[in-house]
Amino acid sequence: AARPTVGLEMIFDYIADEAVQFLKDYDFTLIREVTDSTLEAIQDTLVEGYQAGKAPATMAQELRGIIGLTKKQAQAVRNYRKALESGDDTQLIGTLNRALRDGRFDRSVLAEVEGRKLLTPAKIDQMVERYEERFVNYRAMTIARTESLRAANAGQQEVWRQATKQGLLDTV
Repeated sequence: AARPTVGLEMIFDYIADEAVQFLKDYDFTLIREVTDSTLEAIQDTLVEGYQAGKAPATMAQELRGIIGLTKKQAQAVRNYRKALESGDDTQLIGTLNRALRDGRFDRSVLAEVEGRKLLTPAKIDQMVERYEERFVNYRAMTIARTESLRAANAGQQEVWRQATKQGLLDTV
């Protein structure tokens, strides 16, 4: 004999709209050291990306051209350059521990430490430029992930609110 089945239908309206509205209303207080116009551009990019169902990585690519580095991040880039220009083995080896460095340049750093080949100013410029690019990419991805998750969470909260309103969930 067939077992009887029980079903439950949950209907939720305007979830995506709620998350988008959250992004439109949110003041992005976690994003530091940007101008008001940059903040508006970030908000527009995130709203449009969320509405289009874009992944955070795609939105991060779009943010790269909008954002810059914070003061602390810019100082890290300057410190990286100083270490590369120092000629000091300890500082040069320290550059190999930076998570955002481009590992393709590690051999050049090691060659200088071992006295086989000096880092030229052009090579240092190339290394610092790549390091800065990677920092901007990191910041863009952090912003895109954080704010996308924040919007998705706001949408999820709306799901629970609607389910409670429809009597499908008990209030705590």
